[in-house]
Amino acid sequence: MSVEYNITIFDNITQRQGRKITSKIETIIKALTSPIHKSIEDKSKLPLWSPTTFDGTRSTKNAQSISMIVYDLDDGDTGWESWVLFAQKGWTTLAHTSASHHPSHPKYRVILPLAKPLPKDDWEKIWRAAFELWVNVVQIGIPDQKAIKDMARVYFRYGWPMESKYDGGPWPISHPCHPSKYHQSGSWIGTPLDLKYDHIRLPKPKTRLIVDRTRPMTLSNAMMDPQMRESIGIMAGGQRVGEYIKHIQCPSCGRQSVFFSIDPNSLGSTKWPSCNHVNSCGWWGKMEALS
Repeated sequence: MSVEYNITIFDNITQRQGRKITSKIETIIKALTSPIHKSIEDKSKLPLWSPTTFDGTRSTKNAQSISMIVYDLDDGDTGWESWVLFAQKGWTTLAHTSASHHPSHPKYRVILPLAKPLPKDDWEKIWRAAFELWVNVVQIGIPDQKAIKDMARVYFRYGWPMESKYDGGPWPISHPCHPSKYHQSGSWIGTPLDLKYDHIRLPKPKTRLIVDRTRPMTLSNAMMDPQMRESIGIMAGGQRVGEYIKHIQCPSCGRQSVFFSIDPNSLGSTKWPSCNHVNSCGWWGKMEALS
């Protein structure tokens, strides 16, 4: 028997009260992977949807449960084909390019229907587990953290942008630069994702650092303390991934690509914060440079 999902749909970006619908996965896939308009001048006129159901208007407070994980990719570091990596794991997967997608700078969404709706109260662990899953499966590229953290997020439906002008008019569909040549969608029906998140450790609430002045400690020594390093990394917006802090915004290139080892004395450790974009950036620096 085909699985059914609850999602919320919105007519436009200004609508706060959406409509909850329940549909089979085949229907949802067809709706989300078919271009709603094949030539749009203003994407704000596109209808939207959310994997979250709400008790009232769209807000975090009114969120009830989440039926799908959505990765919003805008960084351009990961090719559109990355969605296939999830399908190869056997999970039901659907994906489509964003209106601003371009072959030289891929922008797209990957959507993973869940085995069961997940509760809002667990969202802090859920989104961290989803981010961890991306890192483990795709290994490169950074999904939009602001989007994945927001359980009340809405997403524009799949649509093509207004095609560029050609001799005073639109490019014909036969032209190699027509959006239909590179805007894409795809899907694979397998097994819904049973996302595990009980193992996720939430960062401790930020506390005021109390310095024991009877035990002098130099700044350099403090920066070699694993607990101190982990706290600095979390406060800088990073996440613990195994024995590393990762996904801190790089002071040089601005991408969430800085990482370092929690224990600087471990074998093969990365002692200093470093950008993982070695060829295009290569930044590294002291802990104090992180903000």
